[in-house]
Order: sequence, then structure tokens, then C-alpha cells
Amino acid sequence: MKNDLRVRCVQSLFILVATILFMIALSVCGKLFFALLLWLLGDGFNTTWQDVFHGAKLGLYGGSIGGIGLALFRLFKVKGF
Repeated sequence: MKNDLRVRCVQSLFILVATILFMIALSVCGKLFFALLLWLLGDGFNTTWQDVFHGAKLGLYGGSIGGIGLALFRLFKVKGF
């Protein structure tokens, strides 16, 4: 029983970290996609590192919230997770 809890904790931690990393990557890619789209429509490519870091920070917060929720659902054996 103790080993099962340890395995679930490790899996939940992995889900949390993976969700955070994927959300950061998704938000940065989305930011760059829309900047590229604006550049193709004729406006200049006006993306700064501050904009990229802001998108990464948003992905970090969103991924943390989603990852904590998924990890807790899995840890407490909620049906479907």
C-alpha cells in the first residue's frame, strides 16, 4: 500500500512538471505565431524578449494551475484520471 502511494506521487509530480513545460512551450509558440502572422500581413516584426518572457510567465501560471489540478485528481483517485 505504501509503495502504491509513492508511485502515484511520482506520477503526479511528473504530470505537474510536464503540464507546466508544455504550457510554457505552447504559450511561447502561440505568441510567436501571432507575431509572425502580423509580420506576414504587412506590419513589422515587433516582438521583444519581454513579450516572449511574458508569454512564458502566463504559460507557467496556467500550467501550474492545470498541472496541480490534474495531479491532485490523479493522487486522490478521482474517476477518469
